[in-house]
Amino acid sequence: MNRQINLNISLTPVSEYDAKAERYIMYFKDFPQAIASGVSEDEAENNLIFLVEDMWKKRKDDLRNFLLKNYGEQIRIQSSVKC
Repeated sequence: MNRQINLNISLTPVSEYDAKAERYIMYFKDFPQAIASGVSEDEAENNLIFLVEDMWKKRKDDLRNFLLKNYGEQIRIQSSVKC
């Protein structure tokens, strides 16, 4: 049996400039557990995307719980049997 989860969610990015550190801080309003920084907004955004992807690989249970809690109604699980 093969299980596939199709999930289409929108996360709202928040970008703040830390003048003292001279860096941009970025996180998703809907997912503040992941925070990244960079010398430019583009770098901070790329770091944030990488971080979320890395978290997906290493902290699957935490992310699964977060997604089910916040987006459970939007998650559709499709099962199919491959012969």
